[in-house]
Amino acid sequence: MFRHLIVLMALYANFPVTDNAWAGEEDLLDIIFQLPASDTITLQAQEIIKECTSILTDRAKPTPGIMAKALRHRGLAYLRVRNFDAAEKDFLALCTARPDDGEAHCLRASALRLLRRRPDAMREAEEAIRLQPRDAAGYLILAMGLIEQRDFKNGYALLDKAISVDATNAQAYLARGLALVQQDPLRSLTDLNRFLELSPNYEEFEKPELPYYFRGRALVSLNRPNEALGNFLMARKLNPANMYVASELALVYADIGKLHIAVHYAKEVIRLEPRLPNGHELSAQSYSKLGRNKEALEAIAKLLELSPNDPTSLGSVGEVYLEMENYSEALKYLNQALEISPDHFWSLMGKASLHASCPDAKFRNGKEAVRCATKAFEDGRLPRWGKWKPGMVLAEAHAEAGDFEEAVRLAKDAVELAGPDFGRRDEYLQKLSLFMRKMPYRRPDRTKSGSSN
Repeated sequence: MFRHLIVLMALYANFPVTDNAWAGEEDLLDIIFQLPASDTITLQAQEIIKECTSILTDRAKPTPGIMAKALRHRGLAYLRVRNFDAAEKDFLALCTARPDDGEAHCLRASALRLLRRRPDAMREAEEAIRLQPRDAAGYLILAMGLIEQRDFKNGYALLDKAISVDATNAQAYLARGLALVQQDPLRSLTDLNRFLELSPNYEEFEKPELPYYFRGRALVSLNRPNEALGNFLMARKLNPANMYVASELALVYADIGKLHIAVHYAKEVIRLEPRLPNGHELSAQSYSKLGRNKEALEAIAKLLELSPNDPTSLGSVGEVYLEMENYSEALKYLNQALEISPDHFWSLMGKASLHASCPDAKFRNGKEAVRCATKAFEDGRLPRWGKWKPGMVLAEAHAEAGDFEEAVRLAKDAVELAGPDFGRRDEYLQKLSLFMRKMPYRRPDRTKSGSSN
């Protein structure tokens, strides 16, 4: 859960993250500016390049109109074979030959984006909009540039404009759906559904699993895990080699209590990307919940070998030890994570939970629990709808500190935010009932219940 949500925040901001290539610009650009990927399309593109090159190098000098068409078609063919530099050169020549052609500027802007030349792409998009204000593509390219610069307000406004200009532009719905997946998951889900409606042949394109992946992410955010599972399984069917889809399946199966299946997908993550810590983190979490502590400790050892100084890994190890009821080790690793990153959201949550609800009284500390949980709850990156989990942890902390009135208020708010489809709704209602009876919450003690290690 730790690494998964940090990556999600990075996807929302569209900034690269070292341990997840999906958070980089390249993949999001590839999603939005989809190109057919079949061998047949590639061969066709190569034939077009050959034919247009013959026209453009003909000594008989074709007419300006034919030259422009040849540059346009060859540039598009270069995009199909991912030769973005050559495509940009052809579109630049087309803009030079036809400076008032808005489509030409928009094509060059697309190529410049794929070359990571964002400022140049945005300038070309602005020119395309000036020349052709009823074309959605220019607004889309400029919007993505603004969002990458964290100008979300104007970026979202331009995505809305792109859709208002052309309500059938599938890429605009996809772009807005991706941009809103963290901020407004319900609207994101609607946009991703619309994209799939407008793109019935989407599965013929590169990375066909990604709309289903992000639709699943939106459903996870809406606490609808069973619906999310269906989307992740579809994504898995479309691309079994995608590690991040396998990772989501491990998380969702763990969330709905099917831990043995979660372990299976965690192993798949390791098989697909053995050099990354993600799969070992997921394995440790599921093994610890199954009471298979030996396997959990082996996964922890591998996780720390791969990322010994990463606060996300250290915090996750703390959570696993907490699940295994080794509270001193849990606190040690959570503190190490917070020494490296004092604002680390999930480590603050883990430490607050330990101090608020530990069955062992010597680890309980209401004041410190409230401090940590408050810091997590007030994290500015967290949208209002996402405060259900830190809200309940903060309620547990206030209950441990003896402030049951505040605990009840926060718990009621957490239940409301989590929604009626929340898989752990009964657990949350039980906690609320405890607080209303002026009783703090205690984590289950497996050693007393006879659970095996």
